[in-house]
Amino acid sequence: MQFGTANVRRILIDGGSSVNLIMLDVLKAMKINENQITKKSSVLVGFRGEIRNTLGEIYLPTYAEGVASYERFGVLDCLSSYNVILGRPWIHNVKAVPSTYHQCVEIPTE
Repeated sequence: MQFGTANVRRILIDGGSSVNLIMLDVLKAMKINENQITKKSSVLVGFRGEIRNTLGEIYLPTYAEGVASYERFGVLDCLSSYNVILGRPWIHNVKAVPSTYHQCVEIPTE
């Protein structure tokens, strides 16, 4: 999947997440300067009740299977198994239908 001008791997599509998240290391690898992050910290509560604060938010163009969108991402500075977590905002915006059983996402295109 493409974010901005970079192809990003290790993406989790999480219908239980109310925000889209991107890790700070990914932004650095994309050569996006930290001053492009809007300093607007949000509190996130994880599945096990752990609490994390975002560094801020950033808007990035996304491109998947012929569907382009412009999304808001919360920026996290922590270790994660995933580079990006796409939550309900992205799922609804592109009208995607995620299937946990089939481990795939259907995106309607023309």
